[in-house]
Amino acid sequence: ACECFPAQVGAYVAEDAYLLRNFFKDAPKRVLLFFEHFNMSGEFTYGAKALARYAFAHRDEVWDRLEWMGRHPQAPVTVAAKPHYFCELNVLRTVKHFVDEVSHFWQ
Repeated sequence: ACECFPAQVGAYVAEDAYLLRNFFKDAPKRVLLFFEHFNMSGEFTYGAKALARYAFAHRDEVWDRLEWMGRHPQAPVTVAAKPHYFCELNVLRTVKHFVDEVSHFWQ
């Protein structure tokens, strides 16, 4: 049903933070479809845009919950200067951390 009527499901789920969180919990396909929209230009869309904005706005509380695929984590100042570094974000693990530990993101 979610894939057949995405606009209707999205409008319904977005009204309730608990529903929104659980919509993405243990749903890797949904996570990737919504959050994996980082690109080299730095013009992010959908959940990628929300994730990047939230991570910068609340970097003191959540930056350590971002999972990077590279050899080492990226510093906020580095990613601010080179936003394409978000392409190195492990989206599945990061969103799992946000589902489990960052309830305010979903409100």
